[in-house]
Amino acid sequence: MTKVLIRIILVFISLALAGCGGSEAKHSSQVVARVNHAEITVHQLNSFLAHTRVKTGETPREASRDALETLIEQELLVQQAMREDLERDPKIMLAIEDAKRRILALAYLERKVLPKVPPTPEDTAAFYREHSELFSQRKLYRLQAFSIPADRFDPGLQKLLDLIQTPQATANILQAQMIDYQTEWLQWSAEQAPLELLPRLVGMKPGDIASIQRGKTVLLLQLEAALLAPVDEEKAKPAIEAYLSSVRNVEVSRIHLNRLWQVAEIHYQGEFAGYEPETMQRSNAGQNELTSSDGRHLQKGIDGL
Repeated sequence: MTKVLIRIILVFISLALAGCGGSEAKHSSQVVARVNHAEITVHQLNSFLAHTRVKTGETPREASRDALETLIEQELLVQQAMREDLERDPKIMLAIEDAKRRILALAYLERKVLPKVPPTPEDTAAFYREHSELFSQRKLYRLQAFSIPADRFDPGLQKLLDLIQTPQATANILQAQMIDYQTEWLQWSAEQAPLELLPRLVGMKPGDIASIQRGKTVLLLQLEAALLAPVDEEKAKPAIEAYLSSVRNVEVSRIHLNRLWQVAEIHYQGEFAGYEPETMQRSNAGQNELTSSDGRHLQKGIDGL
């Protein structure tokens, strides 16, 4: 589906949701533009702005103007789509219904399930203390990465690499072993480093090498320098709160969904006939999902630092 059709679908949804309030709500709204027979209201504009990233250096007035122009363009496209009866196209109808389901599901979670209270100051302070590698002892790492075939990385090569201290020495060993490699310099802050590697990076000294397997490739990451670049607790607080809220929301959502599964009557049909919902397995899977996604949320939660 093209980007134009996706934009049209989003407008259909926004128009449908805006229509839920009835004609009285629309007439009481402030109209900011008229596009042929249609009106664009300040409520639509504010909703669009709330879900749009403002360009760097753009003033609120400029952002509002750009958002309004985008809404006008969307309305023009919608009107053309309606003339072509695209809203009756089965694929588009299905896409609209799918988007509607997603919106309603998310709205239910946000309004009825997820906690409204932010993490406590004690929780954020404890997280700051427990993750010094991201905050009080945060570092900027400069590394040289050597990418080699995974089947050439063995204990013998590891022993040779443990004896050297410079990237040039690493390159010499790989050449002597006739191992094809590619190399590049990397600069990571603590929050940019792969989470599974971060504990190792914290204890590494210049010259040390850490390895990460990525499919059929192994990355040999040799540390050149690590510079201390701490983040104070006050600056880190918003990112920590976002992360703690995210983890809590995942857990609360999973628990609520497991309860819904347990009381629902679900029967698989068609090619899935014979399956039955196993809530206990889903519960265990949910816990595993929470554990595995914890790192991803941490990565996103501290990204703003």
